[in-house]
Amino acid sequence: MATVLFFIFSLIWYLPLYFRQGKTDKLPFKYCLLAIFLGMVPVFIVSVAVQVLWGLLCSRLGLAGWAKYVFDAFLTAALTEELFKYAAALFVIKKANPKRMIDYALLFGGVGLGFGLTESAIGVTNVANAIFSSIMAFHLFWQYFMGLEYYEYKKRAPGGKIHLVLALLVPFLMHGMNDFFAFSLTDIMKLKQLDDLSAITILGALVWIVVFLVFIIYTLIRLNRAVKESREKPKVQ
Repeated sequence: MATVLFFIFSLIWYLPLYFRQGKTDKLPFKYCLLAIFLGMVPVFIVSVAVQVLWGLLCSRLGLAGWAKYVFDAFLTAALTEELFKYAAALFVIKKANPKRMIDYALLFGGVGLGFGLTESAIGVTNVANAIFSSIMAFHLFWQYFMGLEYYEYKKRAPGGKIHLVLALLVPFLMHGMNDFFAFSLTDIMKLKQLDDLSAITILGALVWIVVFLVFIIYTLIRLNRAVKESREKPKVQ
């Protein structure tokens, strides 16, 4: 039930964008399905395999505590998953040959949606968790942002490399911060008494939620602008 709820709520962030777009140069939905599939299966499987290797390295290094949280969050999770999602999106883009900003957002977002669906199917355990995860839709919004910035990079090519940097760096940092708080809070909640560092971490996590909500609003504004542009009639040259 929790997984079904997550699936339904997640699609609310995705399908309306596709159906609201303009018909000129419209992206065939089969490429969106391909992007979702790549995120759900191959990207997820390969990411898990690489993460196992990262885990072995972490054990060999003898990392523990906050050092392990940082290693697992930024290297094992964020770096691995964001790079493979980025590679999968580029593969679909090469197949689809998109022309509009909304196309890039939908293809990158599709990979993020697929990855998030598989991850949540494994990790979501109750209705409250499903609703929270689907509202936040971390992977989907990271990849939406990545797609929007990658479009800006392609539009300005060979210049505009700052947008390529943003496309990769922002999702990586946000993913790393998100997982850092998730990993550290899991252990903090097991403590019988909080120390100062644990209390600061909890406060940081609350601030982080606010920051991510602002990020969602910012990304949605850009997505709505992309939809509006796709519905505008092409200018006659």
